[in-house]
Amino acid sequence: LITFLTKMTAQEMYKIDYAYTDIKGAKLESSLFTNNKEATYKIYDSRKRGMVDLPNGEISFIENDELSKFYYANDTIAYARFSNYDEEIVYSDLYKNKMNWKINVENKRKIGRYNCTEAKIKLNQRSFTVWFTLDVPIKFGPFKLHDLPGMIVEATEDTGFFKISLTGISKTKDIKEFNSYK
Repeated sequence: LITFLTKMTAQEMYKIDYAYTDIKGAKLESSLFTNNKEATYKIYDSRKRGMVDLPNGEISFIENDELSKFYYANDTIAYARFSNYDEEIVYSDLYKNKMNWKINVENKRKIGRYNCTEAKIKLNQRSFTVWFTLDVPIKFGPFKLHDLPGMIVEATEDTGFFKISLTGISKTKDIKEFNSYK
């Protein structure tokens, strides 16, 4: 696998699947598509818009539509799209100058079959802890979590807003989904 991915070219597209868990405890599938020059990240949230009873007895409101949430990024800018009431909100962020990762080379752990290293970052008033592997040289990750020297295997927002965990990676020739969000 390492040799396979080390020889990536700009024309090769990879699909990296993650399990996404939000602060409400919802477990959703998500996918990152990247050719290591640009990427899209999509959360597949089929929940209907409206009130939801949480396991702890609280009530929450779900904002969603047929496209759900997705993100696009290239080497300098990231775009995020989500629904809010009856509107679509798309915003951009010039994240490149904000990526000040603190990589802790002393803190390592094995996640699945990957040897991972811890990295932390504060980005737009949120703090994130990420575990990445040098075994797979993919610099894009979910949301705006980019510019690490390897693929993100696990990421959490430190207040519990979300957690993502790698579930699989594959090479794909089907780039329709990537292009539709791009």
